[in-house]
Amino acid sequence: MYNPLPLVDFFDVFVLGEGEDCIHEILDVYLNLKGLPKKVILEGLSRVRGVFVPSIHNTSTDQISQTSPVNISNRPAYSIFLSKYTVYEEETFTIEVRRGCNQKCRFCYMGTRLRPARTVSYEAFKEVVQTGLSYCNIIKCFYEGLPTETVEQYLSYIQNSGGRLRIGSQRLEMLSEKIIEMMAAAGQRKLVIAPESSERLRKVIGKERITNSEIIKYMDIASEKGIKDVGLYFIIGLPGETKEDLDEIASIINLVRRHMDALGNESGFLEVGINPLFPKPFTAFQYVGATTPEIASEKLMHILKNIQKNYPVHISNDVVDEKVEKREMKESDKSVIKIETTIGSAITFSQPILSRGDQRLGEVLIDMYKKEDTEENWRKALLENDILFSDFFRPFLPSERLLWDFQKCFVSKEHLASEYNLALKFLPTTTCDANCSRCKSRCLTNGVSI
Repeated sequence: MYNPLPLVDFFDVFVLGEGEDCIHEILDVYLNLKGLPKKVILEGLSRVRGVFVPSIHNTSTDQISQTSPVNISNRPAYSIFLSKYTVYEEETFTIEVRRGCNQKCRFCYMGTRLRPARTVSYEAFKEVVQTGLSYCNIIKCFYEGLPTETVEQYLSYIQNSGGRLRIGSQRLEMLSEKIIEMMAAAGQRKLVIAPESSERLRKVIGKERITNSEIIKYMDIASEKGIKDVGLYFIIGLPGETKEDLDEIASIINLVRRHMDALGNESGFLEVGINPLFPKPFTAFQYVGATTPEIASEKLMHILKNIQKNYPVHISNDVVDEKVEKREMKESDKSVIKIETTIGSAITFSQPILSRGDQRLGEVLIDMYKKEDTEENWRKALLENDILFSDFFRPFLPSERLLWDFQKCFVSKEHLASEYNLALKFLPTTTCDANCSRCKSRCLTNGVSI
């Protein structure tokens, strides 16, 4: 679904898009051609919509349409295995309540590639919840941009059925007191929200409706309901970012920590994710230059300097921390701010390369498989294969043919370029209402209810 080019040396076939329906077409072709030469089978598979066969397709000239959108009410996605040996550290049944998102955040890959956004019907959802509860009582739902009343209805069903909710990051403009009450009733200790950047730059990314005052409003509600910990997510390296925007990020962090203390939550955790923008294919920001590790470190240090003079700070490269109910620091620690970041790890260097790379990376990946995952080793592997890392960090022009343009996404390149230009002008976007003639995208619903 993403950019398969770095992996073409290792796979015969890729599916570009959602796989629930396409897998049956692939199996039909394989069963009909089983026993024939591999080349014949690959030629047959190359004619299936959404299937990319590197040995047959020419990425410089061919256009391969992604698979048709799946009716997720007919094929709801949920946990296929349960184990306490995961990031949750408890048996947790997960449900995809919504696929895609209509909020059009300009950095978000899934919100673009999975259009049109679709929600599992209430009846299908209830059936899946009952399946989950037959295995364990913790149910985690994944939904993006879902209307508040719909979230309340779905989560209430889990709660009323005896399930224990587990809820991740919330969109502030779609949060409510009732949702927070349900989180607290389930024993959740942390409210996680994503301000992303300064109020000024939220206009650039498509989150202009989020205000700093709303952060405090929902912190007050959460604290009143017994939720003492707060999680914040920020992105650095956005288009148009200035020193003043970094200062505001630090001010927001200081403000939240100070307000937590004023509420009597000195022992509450403030966990802050700060990571660079990794420009993704099929987003409005696919044209943006990636932030180098050196610049990312400078920006992080600038933010840290403004908060360390006020509060103790712990820095961690564990950016996937779902252990909500467990403490990693001593209860005696007061007013602690935990910074979770990829900056300082190899990810800040390798992620833009893997996101925007091409087939030349095959040998690099083989080299890295044999070595420790460090920035130094990545640089050496690229150098030994005569590849400039700057090829993947540079900005792109909307007029360029990009490496991944052989994939025909449901959102046109013209629309992405238009959104990028709006971002550079600090102009807001509109939510996706599937009115393709207005936004010049190629969203084909194919009968899917949205």
